[in-house]
Amino acid sequence: CIRDRIYGLMKENPELKFSVEGHTDSQGDDELNMKLSEERAIQVMNTLINMGISADRLSAKGWGETKPIANNASPEDMANNRRVEFVKI
Repeated sequence: CIRDRIYGLMKENPELKFSVEGHTDSQGDDELNMKLSEERAIQVMNTLINMGISADRLSAKGWGETKPIANNASPEDMANNRRVEFVKI
């Protein structure tokens, strides 16, 4: 799974740091989506920390529905927008 690949990459490259960034689709309240995306990013970040990655190498950010990668016109598009991205910092 992607979590294990990111973990392996970070273990092999101790200088690597990531911002874990959560996203949602456009369904629901904007404020709720922002909170959901942040909670999603924090959960992924905490999982990596619990696996042994130092907390100072990770940060979490929620973007809500503000950065879609698809237009939310279909269930598949909405599923693509519900995601977590790893941004190298």
